[in-house]
Amino acid sequence: MNREPSVFMRVEEEWSCTFTTTTTITTTNPHHRLLQVVPMLIVVVVLFIVCWAPILVLNILQSFKLVPNIDVRTMHLRTVLDLLSYCNSCMNPLVYGFMSKNFRKGFKRTLCSLAGRGDENHPSLSLSHTLRHVPSR
Repeated sequence: MNREPSVFMRVEEEWSCTFTTTTTITTTNPHHRLLQVVPMLIVVVVLFIVCWAPILVLNILQSFKLVPNIDVRTMHLRTVLDLLSYCNSCMNPLVYGFMSKNFRKGFKRTLCSLAGRGDENHPSLSLSHTLRHVPSR
């Protein structure tokens, strides 16, 4: 039967990788690591405030009866603000992905382990963490 390869099989071929079972300890300047983490933390906190403050303010205004609860405009506004608060959860992985090398490496490692096989010569997988290679099915 001549079938076209599934999406998962194509991802598996593109992201093929293996993991060594030895641990490499690398020392990094703590000040340098702090300089990488602080801006990311600031962005995450600012996004949280921007995404959650509007719905919280609306809840407070409705609690004090300053905004009607059963108005069509208020119901649509509540829906939009609820979606904005949910978007915060969607944006966090993107922020981590753009601002953290460790997150990108870990995400790639996870995709590779889901694929179930690997390539020992993959140039971008010199990781300092230990993972065991999951055998192919």
